[in-house]
Amino acid sequence: MRMIRNTLIALALFGCSAAGAIGPDVRAPLVLTPDADSRAATVAAVEAWNEATGLGIVVGEGGVPVQVVDELDNCGETNARVADGVLVRIAIRRATPAPRFCGEWERTLRHEIGHAIRYWAIGAAAQLDEHTAGGLMGERANRATAIDAEALELTCADAPCAWMQNVE
Repeated sequence: MRMIRNTLIALALFGCSAAGAIGPDVRAPLVLTPDADSRAATVAAVEAWNEATGLGIVVGEGGVPVQVVDELDNCGETNARVADGVLVRIAIRRATPAPRFCGEWERTLRHEIGHAIRYWAIGAAAQLDEHTAGGLMGERANRATAIDAEALELTCADAPCAWMQNVE
């Protein structure tokens, strides 16, 4: 009886660490490390995603590199190692003027961070090419910059979002 009581007290104080158990989410935060060209836009995008989700994404050293590049086949890419699902880079295409099909690169950065959140949450099981019908996380580039309900439903499906609120 004493052992059961002590176990229940420990669970109440410290939560459960087993997958699917009740307790606090203790995973390390998603850390993004932007290059000089993307720093201001990365900080703004992270602030928006944090306001929308409560995830506590961090801009700091030693994280996933965020790079603005001049040559890229796509508007943006979120790259991860296939073997273990570790995020290795977020790259955003910048061209002057911006290709019409890409829109503004800052918008693409917001979109790619949405993919990075999903990958951070579920690792190699994530499909980086998952998109919504439209809006910020739409498959086709558009002018949408708001983190809307569709973007939140996709991004927070497996991420430990504290809340989901639309952010312009």
